[in-house]
Amino acid sequence: MSGLSDNAKARLAEWYSARGTLAVMGEFSSGKSSLLNLLLGERVLPMQATATSLPPVWFTAPDGGPECQALMRDGRLQPITLEDAASSDDDDLLLVRMTHDAALLDGIDVIDTPGISDPHMAKDALDFLKPYLDAAIWCSAAEQAWRATEAKFWKSLPKDLHENGILVVTRIDQIRKAKDAGRIMKRVQREAGSLFAEALALATPAARAARADDDQSAWNASGGAALMSALDGRLTAARDACSRREPLGEAQTVSATEPVRPIFTAKPPHSEKPQTQLCKEQEGVPGLAELLATEIPSNGHPEEVLDQIFRTFESYQKPSDDHRAVIERILRPERHDGIEWTRAMTQIARDLEDFRSGPLRRLSPPPA
Repeated sequence: MSGLSDNAKARLAEWYSARGTLAVMGEFSSGKSSLLNLLLGERVLPMQATATSLPPVWFTAPDGGPECQALMRDGRLQPITLEDAASSDDDDLLLVRMTHDAALLDGIDVIDTPGISDPHMAKDALDFLKPYLDAAIWCSAAEQAWRATEAKFWKSLPKDLHENGILVVTRIDQIRKAKDAGRIMKRVQREAGSLFAEALALATPAARAARADDDQSAWNASGGAALMSALDGRLTAARDACSRREPLGEAQTVSATEPVRPIFTAKPPHSEKPQTQLCKEQEGVPGLAELLATEIPSNGHPEEVLDQIFRTFESYQKPSDDHRAVIERILRPERHDGIEWTRAMTQIARDLEDFRSGPLRRLSPPPA
């Protein structure tokens, strides 16, 4: 999505690194909200909303912070209510993050997405979420199950999501004859079965009533038991995927009104030569991620790690004095009592990337 800031991406990456994610997706009026309310155990979203009255809603377990916040495109978090989010016409509102104590949210975040069929919604409106999804439930209304528009959108999602997706044919109770319902499910299996881990039918109102009455027989007949069984496997896969991700610290974002302050005081370069003279180009300056991929201890003190990174950098190539001085200034900040190493490492990574892609990478001693 155009206009998504680095700060907003950092927020999303921070949340995604901490917990597995399950998206509830589908076209407008496909029964998504009813199914989500069933999963969370109570009505948390309005079911009579317009297709895009709400942005994506990212549900997570309570963490001591605000219960409901808006994530803006610039990365700011600000308090909001679902009612205000539904009526907002602010294009900078990216998604709503809401806490809930549902058992389902034990180690998993659930993301409710707007219906994809609204012609007023930008084609790429959900693209920003694609990298942050581990599993998905796709809702398709039985009356027009698995339309071409649904297939097109689902196929645009990452293949890994297909392997961890469940196709739920909702409103199967609206199909009066069992024979017709069976035909629908056979067609859905034929056309979409290879695109999902599982496909099943669900009568959501019957499932909700069966759960309230603790009626196991009715729960099984509604499709609720089959859904929960399928979901259990998908959630396990999502948690496993999360456990393999590199944990991130708290996103370091700057609000629109907060002044940008230096994170640390850098040492002056050893060389007294001008650093703006451009001569011989030096290729292969590694970024922080590439350097950290080498044999560097992950449990050392930040200063020791940075020192190892600098030695690794020197082993990559034979830098000029100026070239070496710039990299050393980046990697060896002046220590002080208030240094915040998480933020410092983030700045170091950016400085290295700027150096690698900018004109200063061509530094070398001026010609005699």
